[in-house]
Amino acid sequence: MSACVAMVAGLPAGAVRRDMHDRFRNKGMSLRQMLDELSIPFTEFSTVDDSRLEFVGAYLCTMPSLNIPGGQHAVVIEVTATTWHVLDPNRGKLGRRRHYIKRGKRARKGVELGGYTVNAYVCYSWLRDRPHD
Repeated sequence: MSACVAMVAGLPAGAVRRDMHDRFRNKGMSLRQMLDELSIPFTEFSTVDDSRLEFVGAYLCTMPSLNIPGGQHAVVIEVTATTWHVLDPNRGKLGRRRHYIKRGKRARKGVELGGYTVNAYVCYSWLRDRPHD
């Protein structure tokens, strides 16, 4: 999840991972606390609600892992005015499978995006206006 939070925040994944990953994995920090600590405004979703990807922005999502049996994996689904993209931290990692959206041809080492849970949404205006290096 820390790599996905870094993508949304526009920060280096290594720095966010070093600071937050272990606390998150050991249940010492929640996604809410991660976003709050980085001052990222968000809308949360309950897993019992019907979470639709209907607004332009970034959705922090979890789904079954393709690489760790019985594990969970986090991705960012970016929704634009015309399409949407899966931003999977496993993309480009040697030997790792990743999620993608089917668009006519199969991605190498990829699996078409299936079931996912939306955990939080960050609106486009914040993403657009956040500080960029």
